[in-house]
Amino acid sequence: MPVIATNTVETRDSLFSEHQQLLVNIEINNSCAYTPVCGNTCYLNVVAPAGGVALPKADVLAAAREVILHGEHVRHLVLPGKEVFETAELLLQIVEEFHGAPEHTRPGDISIITASAQGLHRCATRLAETPLGAVNISLDTAEMGLRNERNNVPLLNAAIALKEIGGTERIGVNTVLTQRNLAAAVEIGKRLRGTGIDQWTLGPLLLPVNGRMESVLSAKQIREAVQQIAEEFAGADLNIVFDLDLPLMRKLVGSEEVFVVGAQRWRYEYELPGAANILLEAGNPEPGYFFRMNWAGDLISKEDYRRIGTPATYARYSPGRIARLTQELRQSRLEAVCTA
Repeated sequence: MPVIATNTVETRDSLFSEHQQLLVNIEINNSCAYTPVCGNTCYLNVVAPAGGVALPKADVLAAAREVILHGEHVRHLVLPGKEVFETAELLLQIVEEFHGAPEHTRPGDISIITASAQGLHRCATRLAETPLGAVNISLDTAEMGLRNERNNVPLLNAAIALKEIGGTERIGVNTVLTQRNLAAAVEIGKRLRGTGIDQWTLGPLLLPVNGRMESVLSAKQIREAVQQIAEEFAGADLNIVFDLDLPLMRKLVGSEEVFVVGAQRWRYEYELPGAANILLEAGNPEPGYFFRMNWAGDLISKEDYRRIGTPATYARYSPGRIARLTQELRQSRLEAVCTA
């Protein structure tokens, strides 16, 4: 997973309430069979403190419960990991507790990121009983060298089969871009047409630069990629999202209205002219919109989310702390709205 671990699927006809503007990630493990292949570019590897020890499963479950029971302002609860199905029972228990919580307290939805076709098959029956809001799968090109490309078809088929039996409401596909793989990424998009995929997300590879995770693509290169994707897919039955950070998006989008309207929302959005199915988006970096607990128990708000290591502003998990922090983040956003 060489991208920021926010992966969300939100369709244009979303019924989420405007008060639900906080995105929460809980990383549930630090284990993945793919690590020997993509370990050097895995976001969780790079940003985690060296020598960090994963939280006990009981603490991860307790942290997730706090979000579920105090999630009335949370739009999406996303469960990433190096590979979520490496701790399948923990994952399933969190999802089941989400469904057991009162609807008025829990987040808008719960979703996962996975590259495991086997995990999707193995857990399909239980997920059909307590469905996910979305399953995000990683389909990458051979040029990336991250995973065996032969996994793409079984993984896509497993996600589609899960949706068919009611185990997830939506499917998102994530593809990483570099300077060398745009043509191959276009071929992935062609295979996704007509499959019922709800969202294809394209994002640049992130690598450490001066203590932060930064895009390997410049704004000029991303603009060229957007143009090529639009030439191929404008108007297609495939919703496409370019996942960017705010500085990159500002270089690509000249309309200041986008940034005024998006300033009090969980993300900034720009619909590509002449291609209503293609969206450029950037998460809101202000406090109050994004909260993440990494696998070692660091509690991170979005203003620091690209930092490598453990900044002094990071907190550590302890019982009740996530509930307090999500409420504080929400309050800080309300105060910002009132003073704007």
